[in-house]
Amino acid sequence: MTCQAGQCGAPGSQIRYRDEGESCGPQQPCYLGNTCVSGTCVSNVALHEQRQRQQESSVEAGGSGSPPPGRRTPEKGEAAIWREVHWGKEAQRQEELRRQQREDARREEARQEERRRQQREDARRDEARREAMRRGW
Repeated sequence: MTCQAGQCGAPGSQIRYRDEGESCGPQQPCYLGNTCVSGTCVSNVALHEQRQRQQESSVEAGGSGSPPPGRRTPEKGEAAIWREVHWGKEAQRQEELRRQQREDARREEARQEERRRQQREDARRDEARREAMRRGW
């Protein structure tokens, strides 16, 4: 396989990879980072952003945010891999954030409980001191 000036393939073949916005098909593949959608090369990032906007608007419109199981349109190639990796990392980040928030809340509650315990102990000590002074007079 040889590549020259945007054309790659076996010597003598006419395969030319397509940029974003160019027409594409089985004999006219898109460059890596793009996906052929309805005969036009589309950036994987733009494709992902469009799907994310569609999901967000369907959630705002009262939808579930994702198609029901079994009715999902299969994604192909790099776009699907990028989406799975990105969403997996985002889910991990969100879970870690929730875990950290729970831990922070637990620590804060423990600090407040210790503060209340100390205040009760101080109040008992003050009351005992006042009672001792009253009996001593």
